[in-house]
Amino acid sequence: MMFDLQIFKKLVKEAYQGYGLHIRREEGEYQLAGRYWYLSVKIDCFPNKARAAVIELVGEFPKENEEFIARDKEDKTYEGCFNNWDNITKEMPKQEILYYATKVMVENKDSVYRVWKSIMRKNALLIQERFTDFCSNDNIIKRSETEPAGPFLWHWYSGHAAMVCWVNNACKFMTLTREEPTNDMEEKTFLTILDEIELPSLV
Repeated sequence: MMFDLQIFKKLVKEAYQGYGLHIRREEGEYQLAGRYWYLSVKIDCFPNKARAAVIELVGEFPKENEEFIARDKEDKTYEGCFNNWDNITKEMPKQEILYYATKVMVENKDSVYRVWKSIMRKNALLIQERFTDFCSNDNIIKRSETEPAGPFLWHWYSGHAAMVCWVNNACKFMTLTREEPTNDMEEKTFLTILDEIELPSLV
């Protein structure tokens, strides 16, 4: 599978212990989501170790066309679990707008972000550093999976906030970039400067 198993385990555990781990089974896919990320994967391609990591937390996967939200020490919620994601994930990706990882990283509070740049839009996005190698050729099953492409711009909000996506023939992963704060003029200025300058590529 195109995603890194160890990072996947951390994502689902964080969601389960906090915002809630959203899980749905639909049209031969598992869909999982946390507060700021979304993953859809074909059921027959989902690694057993990834499946086991989810079952260890929530006990089971939903049946076909069912969904729930699981939180630690709470009963499952069975309605409206993906309302916030459906409108976004059903959009068509803006695949002509591709981003590349730069060598620049930014630390903010408890997270580290890497700066990603688009030549076409001349803008910078901050994506959590752990996602830099989350989707890569190193993780795919070569006999059945295509190389992952991305990140593409999928959905634009405003300022420097966006949804980006990596995708191959078996899986789609989406995450929010760091939202631009409304009251931090220093950081706004910093991101605006990054928009206008060339930054070296990570590879």
